Amino acid sequence: MILAFLGVSAVGQEFSERDQAKLERYNEIIADPNSHDTALARAYVNLGEIMAQADYASIRPLTEKAIEVAEAALLKDQPEEVVKSLTQSLGLATNNMGFLLNTEGQIEPALEYLEQSLRMRRTIGDAYGIAECLGNIGSVWSSRGDYSKALEYFNESYELAKTVTVDTRRAKSMGNAEGNIAMMYQMAGENQQAFEMARRGVVSNTKAGFEFGVGINYGTIGSLHEDEGQLDSALFYLNKQKGIFKKFENEMGLGMAVYAIGRVHFKLGEYETAIENYTYNLNIAEGISNQVGISQAKRNLGEVFTAMARSKGTSSGDRSKYLTLAEENLESSLEIADEIGHLNRMKLAAQDLTEVYKAQGRTVDAFEMYQKFIQIKDSLDNDEKQTAFAQEQFKFEYEKQKAIDEANHEKELAIAAEQEEKQRILTYSVAGGLGLSAVFLFFVFNRLRITRKQNLLLAQQNEIIEQSHKEITDSIHYAKRIQAAVLPPNSVFKALLPNAFVLYKPKDIVAGDFYWLEEKNGTVLFAAADCTGHGVPGAMVSVICNNGLNRSVREMGLTDPGKILDNTRNIVVSEFEKSEEEVKDGMDIALCSLDGNTLKYAGANNPLWLYRNGELHEYKANKQPIGKFDEPLPYTTHSIEVQSGDSVYIFSDGFVDQFGGENGKKYKSVKFKAFLKELSNSPLVDQKTLLDREFETWKSDQEQIDDVCVIGLKI
Repeated sequence: MILAFLGVSAVGQEFSERDQAKLERYNEIIADPNSHDTALARAYVNLGEIMAQADYASIRPLTEKAIEVAEAALLKDQPEEVVKSLTQSLGLATNNMGFLLNTEGQIEPALEYLEQSLRMRRTIGDAYGIAECLGNIGSVWSSRGDYSKALEYFNESYELAKTVTVDTRRAKSMGNAEGNIAMMYQMAGENQQAFEMARRGVVSNTKAGFEFGVGINYGTIGSLHEDEGQLDSALFYLNKQKGIFKKFENEMGLGMAVYAIGRVHFKLGEYETAIENYTYNLNIAEGISNQVGISQAKRNLGEVFTAMARSKGTSSGDRSKYLTLAEENLESSLEIADEIGHLNRMKLAAQDLTEVYKAQGRTVDAFEMYQKFIQIKDSLDNDEKQTAFAQEQFKFEYEKQKAIDEANHEKELAIAAEQEEKQRILTYSVAGGLGLSAVFLFFVFNRLRITRKQNLLLAQQNEIIEQSHKEITDSIHYAKRIQAAVLPPNSVFKALLPNAFVLYKPKDIVAGDFYWLEEKNGTVLFAAADCTGHGVPGAMVSVICNNGLNRSVREMGLTDPGKILDNTRNIVVSEFEKSEEEVKDGMDIALCSLDGNTLKYAGANNPLWLYRNGELHEYKANKQPIGKFDEPLPYTTHSIEVQSGDSVYIFSDGFVDQFGGENGKKYKSVKFKAFLKELSNSPLVDQKTLLDREFETWKSDQEQIDDVCVIGLKI
């Protein structure tokens, strides 16, 4: 199911002091007969959004009033700044009305309001508002099953979001668009890209402080785990999503979460739990008059009751009862979907009803319903065509971006070659000019004129070099954003390892070191990795190595650290063997799994240090990298029963190899062990700060020579 971002936000039913103060201020503005039209229109918009937290239906009359005030005021002769303010309020109000109508299944009116909002926001150049509105329109097309049309709007929203000047708003807009695009990737079956986009959405929305958006992306990640058959992981993320929406008492979000949780329990064969969640979802949808949601929830209930009727061991009496319940829910789902013109919901309900009628022995009814199903199916651009078209869209976007990147790279190389050639020619010209000026003094004037031209050429070349340098730097900064998206978000890290910290200090803009986190069937996997080199070369290697770890866990289902490293080595070596030149790059890594009190560790050159009651227990790594190696051996998995109070550390070599101190020497392992022993007695909340301070104090004014990555875990 596609669950796209929508523009109205809602928080708790109990208003915060800040919101209560806002409510009082907006009510004062509305009650004041002398309030200016601009203040009045904005007050109605803002009041509607806050009141929707406690009474969702209240948004309609307040939004209608905001539209009425703004439209009437715009008919008057107003100053330019007043027109802009009123237009902005009208854009907000029509956007919210479009959102409301979409939840009620009134697709065409919703589109009309959203397109009106889009025109308003384009008029005043509101990039943030335009991006929001494009995303909402994409959501409407998505709910209609037109995924290619939805993708078109989501992509436009994403590109525009990048131009928003306010940092938090830009991050929020990008996070929303990334979440929407992730859902489109999921519909196209491109789950790897969907995972990456959803995780980017978590990062962006976390940066923006938009926890609601984080919750939406958690839902997508959970749904993707469900698609991969990783149902325990799916429930983990979906329950995190539910927790966020429950915290804010956001009924729309809770409805999405419990629906998805119910779906996973249904797949697990836990029918009673599925019914509880679907019923909860139905009650929420009915409470906010979400007709699409009501139709969906009733279809879900019908699906469960049908499965219960077919279960082995079901008595004939129970079978008849379950089929009757399935029939009632599916017929109601079909009727609602027909009323709102939602063809996809009609198709699914008709398909399920056909099976129920057959199971009840109602052959004629089953045949008629099947004909109805075929009729609806034929009127839709069917799922296979939609998915194939969407896949082509994704392929086109990917190939287009790839072509742009390659063209830019070729352009940079060509510019560099051209600069070298021009410089060589210029050098020869200057030398020749000096020689000729000495021999042919009467050509001095011509020589001066030529020199002026050459100076102009030099200035132009310097400008080209500066521009090239800026483009390269911009590209590296963009690469940093991509690498940051690959790293696990802080929110996910804290959720899976609440008693841990990461000290991550790249030497350059991008890094060869990276930290990695994954959850598989209740086992938390984490690693500190050090790839060959640093900067751009190291970052390129890190992408390949990170992908190898992901594939080993997600595709192969591995959770044993040693086996994960064995498989990752095979993937990395296989990738580098595609090159015509021999590539010996790879990574050193310390990889752990934590399941209850059992900690497992395997390492490639990087050890694990455990401090228990002030005593160091060192677990050594295999002396071989993840990469090409003569006579490689399987990696050893160490199993450790950890105890409360244990402190565990894994790390790259950047800290111990750093030059500094009074004599400019390396920090070294002996000093690092002693410092960690002392550090292990400190509260976890202070350890990262103390470790960072130690590094910076040691380094002082020396150059940082390598990337630094340290992970600490307190049991």
